[in-house]
Amino acid sequence: MRTEGPELLRVLELAPHDIEVGDRAILLGDGFPSGRSARIVFRGILHRPGQPVVHGAEILAKGNVVSPERIEIVFDDALERLFASTASGLAHTTFEGDVEVGFAASTAGAPPVSGILVGTTLDMRPSIPANNAELARDGAIVLAALGIHATAVGSGLLVDSVAAGSRAQAAGMSPGDVLARFDGVRVASTADVVPPPGERDARVQLYRGRETVTCTLSVAGLSAPMPWVRARGPILVIVSLATVLLFTAPLPAPIARRIQRIASRIRSKIGASPRSSNRTAWSRAFARILASAWPTGTLAAGADALSLGILATFSFGPTLVAARVDVALIFGVAASALTAASWAAQPTIWRGIRSAAHITWQHLPGAVALASVVVSVSSLKLQEIARAQGGMPWEWLIFRSPATLVAMAIVASTALIEPHVGDRRDITAWLDESPPQAPPLPSLTGAVVRLHRTLIAGITASLFLGGWLLPGVSPSAQDGSLGLQLVGALWLLAKTGLVLFGLACVRFAATQSTVEQRSSSVARLVLPASIATLAGSLLWTRWDLSATSQTVVSTVLAILIGLAAGAIVERVRFASIHPNGDGHISPFL
Repeated sequence: MRTEGPELLRVLELAPHDIEVGDRAILLGDGFPSGRSARIVFRGILHRPGQPVVHGAEILAKGNVVSPERIEIVFDDALERLFASTASGLAHTTFEGDVEVGFAASTAGAPPVSGILVGTTLDMRPSIPANNAELARDGAIVLAALGIHATAVGSGLLVDSVAAGSRAQAAGMSPGDVLARFDGVRVASTADVVPPPGERDARVQLYRGRETVTCTLSVAGLSAPMPWVRARGPILVIVSLATVLLFTAPLPAPIARRIQRIASRIRSKIGASPRSSNRTAWSRAFARILASAWPTGTLAAGADALSLGILATFSFGPTLVAARVDVALIFGVAASALTAASWAAQPTIWRGIRSAAHITWQHLPGAVALASVVVSVSSLKLQEIARAQGGMPWEWLIFRSPATLVAMAIVASTALIEPHVGDRRDITAWLDESPPQAPPLPSLTGAVVRLHRTLIAGITASLFLGGWLLPGVSPSAQDGSLGLQLVGALWLLAKTGLVLFGLACVRFAATQSTVEQRSSSVARLVLPASIATLAGSLLWTRWDLSATSQTVVSTVLAILIGLAAGAIVERVRFASIHPNGDGHISPFL
């Protein structure tokens, strides 16, 4: 042990190896100053079965010098919680790191005496471990999937047999080995061989005769399904209730009236008879929505090509745009371009200033919603925000929390902002009457509007829908392959097109409104919602859910959003065919 100070302090070992509540951890050494209490600091890593590794742990304890060769540290309930507490309760914990022992100097004004015991390992076994039976079952499943049949012995798990062609055989394990450590956790039962969620490779320590062997086992796909085993019951109940409420229950009167107004506008546009499905009319309506999502005119097509080209560069790793540009800059460029175009398109300076002020005000909720994304990810960089997500849908930021879901809707709605009065529809308008149709936008202004809309749609796809990350491919592997980067760029453009199509559907069905009406709607509804979203993101980040809980929440949100979208489409379709319906999709139900 390294020593400091005028007094000799030599710690030789720390015993016992296994500690439970009520035990005394004993520091054995020579030259401890008698009659003083010691300050003990544990600095290192905490390993727990089925939990992410905790790096940089620092735990403070007190010890009593009972003789010049012995210090006792009482392991009580409070110290047990410091070592073994997790979100789901107390867990078996293996500590690896250094132990610093310090004493106040005997001479006033002198520096304290301290020493460090390097490379210490302690095993904390709580008196009442949380989910030990479930972990034991999960561990048995993991061992079977690895091809290992083992029995517990005093020093770990004795490997009785290894299945031919299994992962364990590929890692070099053989019968007679003793599995001593699994991912840093000292093994005593099957409950100790559970990998943390999302892990791909586990570091394993074996006793082979008198040798200690370290190998790496592939556990990809073994840790992710286990949360579903415990959560599938509640998820099934939630999904069943949501299906009944969304598809069969009558809607509240205000929502039912809005559905009927949307259906009425759709009937007037598609020309369908009230009690006929009229597939030809619906096909014509779908074609009109696709046409409205596509750029019209040479300038608009050029603006679309420019914005899509910018978005495509996001996929090409740290060498291009994504690593250098933050979302605030891209959002600011899009908003500034539209503001300038709205000012230039007006016939007088005063009307231009007034129109530009309206456009700037309507972008404010989107800026606040972007701040909630920054709070959730702790970064402004576009590449870091995308990497904080993942390629699979349940890893996307939109499903992180209800706050991020609302934030995406607010950011996407800014793509519908247009400068002319009464000329287009808007997602924030919920009015009964429509103002007269205004003249079409000038071609140059229309091109800027198209550039703004496509950039905002691309930002939405990058921030909330996983961006350019491919499912099942790690970001490092994607960055290392030019072909995967190209596929990622196409994947981002496809998501952007999906967002544009959704916006076109909203514009097709929503009520027309003037710029003044949209600004009023922002003040009454959208801006307060964006502020609530920011507050919700702060609270969610402070809550700090475990990886398992976050996965369950994300999956439930993804399913509920899919069900809600399907229910809205089906209810609008039903209301378009049955204008005098009572809100039930099925008369029988």
